[in-house]
Amino acid sequence: MIEEDSSISYDLSDISKENAKYMEKIHKVFDGSKRKVSSGFCFHGVGFQDFLLKFEAHKFGEKYLNQTRKKIVFNISKQIKGKGIWLFDRGNDHKKFFKDLSKKGIRFICRIKKNRLVVLKKSGKICKVENLKPGKYEVYLLNEHNNKVEGEAVFTLVVHNHLEEKKEICLLSNLPFSKYSEPQFVQKYLERWEIEKSFKRLKTKFNLEKIRVMTFKRFVNLISLIRLAQGISTLLFYKIRNLDITISLQVFNFTSKLKIFLKRKYLDLNLESFLSFLGTYFSPFLKRKLPFSSNLSLFSHYALEKLSLFIQIINMYI
Repeated sequence: MIEEDSSISYDLSDISKENAKYMEKIHKVFDGSKRKVSSGFCFHGVGFQDFLLKFEAHKFGEKYLNQTRKKIVFNISKQIKGKGIWLFDRGNDHKKFFKDLSKKGIRFICRIKKNRLVVLKKSGKICKVENLKPGKYEVYLLNEHNNKVEGEAVFTLVVHNHLEEKKEICLLSNLPFSKYSEPQFVQKYLERWEIEKSFKRLKTKFNLEKIRVMTFKRFVNLISLIRLAQGISTLLFYKIRNLDITISLQVFNFTSKLKIFLKRKYLDLNLESFLSFLGTYFSPFLKRKLPFSSNLSLFSHYALEKLSLFIQIINMYI
């Protein structure tokens, strides 16, 4: 599905566990939804359309965020044979990272900070991005100490006012200067919002921040299971949306209930409404009568209750 110019987004996400003081490897993270520092975990996410290709917990104390980010981006880019255009938020504004991406032939568009110093190729002038007028520029970057121009790589800088009453958005890319117009560069970058929606679905539709497990290994396993459920439900959503007229009675009954649900609670069928429907349509989760064997007791009964939507989706394929 990934083509030459498909958008692939990288971003960091947090899972807040502010009341869980004794969870293994818990760390201080910035809770984006509440705009405050909280206890929790940090995750590296890579998204393509509605799918999360990667959602990896960062191991604080073992590696820096930049090291893990670089490894993830390089590995995935190698697997997809250099296809796609990577989209980064301004938290990834780092000169060395840009140069490393260019050396590997990985194409990207990154939102950069307003105080970023660049060198205009046309005039050789050094200036801050915030002092440039809206437009498209060919630029060089400075070295680590900002005292030498590194002219090996030429970058495209776009300063564009895409929203009224908002400051200009500043984008840096190693795509050719003539590849896109200014609005097209911005529109391409805004496709990064899909990964934010994927993070939100992962946390809200599957009660991720409300489930409690004490060990880090179990928490990582839990994330993997929920990602699997999200992937299966996403595929199911697209299958149902593209159904033929010749469908089985079981599917017809399912889709009929889906239409009634959407009519009562939602205006149309989208992935968010579909996940909400799955959580209400299936029969309540039933615990096993026999006790779990030692190798299957991964979560407590309380955690399994919270994972009911996951269990229900998996049961459809068993």
